Amino acid sequence: MASNSSFAGDASRHGNVTRAHYSGGRAFAADTTSSWLAFVASLCVAHPLDTLRVRWQTLGQTPATTIRVDGVRSLYAGISGPTFGIGPLIAVIFSVNEHARATLQRGGWLRWDDGSRPGRPM
Repeated sequence: MASNSSFAGDASRHGNVTRAHYSGGRAFAADTTSSWLAFVASLCVAHPLDTLRVRWQTLGQTPATTIRVDGVRSLYAGISGPTFGIGPLIAVIFSVNEHARATLQRGGWLRWDDGSRPGRPM
């Protein structure tokens, strides 16, 4: 892929800003999708553990009893709400933050307290 000279200048000035941040809608969609999938993956680990904790605290059921009596599928009960309700919201917030940061870096508005720009050696 041939490099654009203005992009090459921006890349040298702004360090870690990649071409993906300059491509607009596709990069935003990719960031949003990957953020949502990362949230779902973490939810698949955290939700069952949270379910076990809540049942232990409220019902006094040990984790072994919960799994033996209710089964492993019961640990994932109620996971669709956070997956399709909160997940897209978190994904969009992450994507907007990433693209706003890249835009601010590109425009020279994002600086550290000492006046240097992120991604540049001090």
